[in-house]
Amino acid sequence: MNLETVERLLRQDILEALQPQGVDLEGLTVRPAGQRVLVRVLVDKDSGISLDEVAGISRLLSVELDSSNPLGEKSYTLEVSSPGTERPLTLARHWRRNIGRKVRVRFRQGSKPITGRVLSVAESSAILDVGGKQSEIDFEEVDKAIVQVELKSTKSARDIATRESA
Repeated sequence: MNLETVERLLRQDILEALQPQGVDLEGLTVRPAGQRVLVRVLVDKDSGISLDEVAGISRLLSVELDSSNPLGEKSYTLEVSSPGTERPLTLARHWRRNIGRKVRVRFRQGSKPITGRVLSVAESSAILDVGGKQSEIDFEEVDKAIVQVELKSTKSARDIATRESA
């Protein structure tokens, strides 16, 4: 069985295992690593995910992989983590999870990139505070959007965004 087929089977097994946990599968890669196969799983949820939760999910998925046996006799290494801040915002849920945070947005049509704080999110757009003015961003027009790391508390930024969008 080739790795593409294995990845497809694993994706289904992992999605089924994660659903009751209230966690989203954000990424899955299956790659050869010497005599073993490396299985990398990225998980997240709206309220953020703790290291303890990641460890619990790792144990859960290890049991699932051992019982479903999609890798056959191949040994594997399982890595479970959450996406880092460098992950592009590609889905509405990614934007929603970053309400209150600053994002840099580059557009498909070559418009000048903007940086603003996410105030609210709908299924196909987000409202950003850009220099004190609200700007609606249509996800279809976004080429790439990345969270900007700030060295101050994002909780206060989230509170500000919640108040401003109310």
